[in-house]
Amino acid sequence: MRPRKPKVVKENSERWLLTYSDLITLLMIFFILLYAMSTTNTRKFQDLTGALKQAFNNGQYQMITLGGSPGNPRTLSGTAKGKSALKAN
Repeated sequence: MRPRKPKVVKENSERWLLTYSDLITLLMIFFILLYAMSTTNTRKFQDLTGALKQAFNNGQYQMITLGGSPGNPRTLSGTAKGKSALKAN
C-alpha cells in the first residue's frame, strides 16, 4: 500500500475583500449618521442648550481656571446668560 500524500490547504487569496467590505459598510453608516444629525430642529436645540446652561451654571456666576501660576491664575468669568470676560491678573 502506498502512503497517502498530505492534503495541501489552499490559502484564500481574497480574504482582504471581507475587511474591505466591512470598512465600506462602516463608512456608509458613518455618513448616514452625519447626514441625519445635520438636519436639526432649531427650537429643540435651543431648548436643550438653555436646559444645559441652567443645569451646569445653576443661574450663578461661573469661574473656570485657565491656567497660569498658582499666585497669578488667569480666570474666565461670566453669567448664566452667556456674557463672559477674560481677565488676566
